[in-house]
Amino acid sequence: MNEYTLTLINGTFSMEESQKILMDVVASKIQFHEKKKLSALIKNQTLDSYSDERIKNLKHSMDQVKSQLSRLTAGSEVTIQCDIHIKINHPEA
Repeated sequence: MNEYTLTLINGTFSMEESQKILMDVVASKIQFHEKKKLSALIKNQTLDSYSDERIKNLKHSMDQVKSQLSRLTAGSEVTIQCDIHIKINHPEA
């Protein structure tokens, strides 16, 4: 088993920059799940309930972040740290 950490975001940003960064990351995940849902529907004629739930949760999180950032005063800065932990599991031989 191999493990890695990818530092995706690590910095301090203006309110506008931080909103753009966070919204773009979340939007990318939503797009991933939308494509996954469509693929499951086309290939298997099945609904992907997991992706439906993830999309709902991601949209809710996005609304919460927007709400929090909208309360900041001009000149506020936001520190964002985002690491992705990757663990590769090899199948048993």
